[in-house]
Amino acid sequence: MKFARHMLEYIAARALLALLALLPLSLAMRIAMFVSRALFASLPRLRRIGLRNLELALPNLSLAERRRLLKQSFENFGRIIADFAHFPRTTPTDLAARVETSFPQGFEDRYRAAKAAGRGVIFVTPHLGNWELLALTSSATFEPIAYLARPLDNPLLDRYTSRVRSRFGNRPINKRDSVLQGLAILDAGGNLGLLADVNTLQRDGVFVPFFGHLACTTRSVAMLALRTDALIVPACCVWDTNRYRILVGELVEAVRTASYVKKNIIDTTALYTAEIEKFIRAYPGQWIWIHRRWKTRPSGQPSLY
Repeated sequence: MKFARHMLEYIAARALLALLALLPLSLAMRIAMFVSRALFASLPRLRRIGLRNLELALPNLSLAERRRLLKQSFENFGRIIADFAHFPRTTPTDLAARVETSFPQGFEDRYRAAKAAGRGVIFVTPHLGNWELLALTSSATFEPIAYLARPLDNPLLDRYTSRVRSRFGNRPINKRDSVLQGLAILDAGGNLGLLADVNTLQRDGVFVPFFGHLACTTRSVAMLALRTDALIVPACCVWDTNRYRILVGELVEAVRTASYVKKNIIDTTALYTAEIEKFIRAYPGQWIWIHRRWKTRPSGQPSLY
């Protein structure tokens, strides 16, 4: 029964992607964004979560402004799906033409210096803009990475998405086995990428400020950086005036000022989380506001939802 359900889901998803892939990308985007707007109107629970998150993060906005940003967030999902449908036949030349890079001064010098010294690099990114395109473009035009990802519940879809994401050398790592593999990759001077903006269980995270509220955030990035001396690079890929831009934030070195290891983990996590917040504040209509980012609370504090 489970296999039959997985097969039906797989066939439906592949059919949708195949249909979008047959269309010019601009038309595929418009259609997928139209469908996403329809979903916005038909999913009241997710709308409530999104509006509450926007109220917490951007309290000075009016209700109408929050609704507008949330609608844009739904539309962004459509843009991602349309792009993903075209990935199997996208070339490095296509990606270089569609995606502009915006690196801060000195980024490439520091990156190359880290690599020359045998240091690993951890790329941290939020669910902002098109994180799928960020990984694909980076591997096609810059350098491949190993990326942490929770396997999809449907193994057929998981194998397909992994194959598409890995076209130009990227390598998926199951989050369940991430620590040992991550340490090995970084110790060898490799690149590791992960999405670092979702709510985490208290046993797996630390609380750091995020839009003015304490948010339980994975401690894995800081722990890996402290163990391997890896450089942390906050990055994202956003839609900006009819094309994508890859943005890189301030590079983060692991904090080693405290004798208390947990304090170093918290301080390091806070630094890259602040860079992620800057990205989202600049492009608030492209973040996943429907995720309950502040669900885990410090002991004794009431729920924000």
